[in-house]
Amino acid sequence: MEKVTLDPAIKFGAGRYRQEKNLLEECGKEISRFGKRAFIIAGKRAWDAVKERMIPGFETAGIECELHLYSGKCSYEAAREYAEKCKVENCDEVVGIGGGLVMDFAKAVGEYADTGVVNIPTSIATCAAFTTMSVMYTPEGAKKDCWRFEHEVDAVLVDLQVIAECPIRYAAAGILDAMAKKLRYRTASRRCISVKIKLICSVPTRWQSILTRCL
Repeated sequence: MEKVTLDPAIKFGAGRYRQEKNLLEECGKEISRFGKRAFIIAGKRAWDAVKERMIPGFETAGIECELHLYSGKCSYEAAREYAEKCKVENCDEVVGIGGGLVMDFAKAVGEYADTGVVNIPTSIATCAAFTTMSVMYTPEGAKKDCWRFEHEVDAVLVDLQVIAECPIRYAAAGILDAMAKKLRYRTASRRCISVKIKLICSVPTRWQSILTRCL
């Protein structure tokens, strides 16, 4: 088994982080800090949810863009393919718009294309927009490994109106994702069984009923 050596440096996730209402209109201005020609990778539903408010801000900021709607897997093969497209189209910043898979894929494409990345999440189901790694899969969809990067993404821009209008099941998924991470960190202290019991018992009864309705 290959030995994995982790970089001991602390990485905070994003050079800039903004979370507020009416932020989509300012995304063009934010992206212009890093580049003038954006390679946009977005899910179809995510793009439909943001384009009307976002595009005018791009025009005001003088940002040109190439849009690629993506529904495939976050694989090394696909990331290399899209990185080549990014280079051919002379883009100097990758912009991811969507859920966790698109966030991870944007980071992988930016790594291969040697550009920065701005992530605009449309869901709080995962922390992928912010993390300095991508979960990578085979083209068929089997999990392969985690690609850990040497640097943070340039920015994460969270429009609260977009998040508020997401299906509630995504919020429920985000709660459970956070709970799973709590368990993962606790088990690292070699108290696996006792921590699992404590975690299960610590979940308030009212959360259980809310999550049951959401899922």
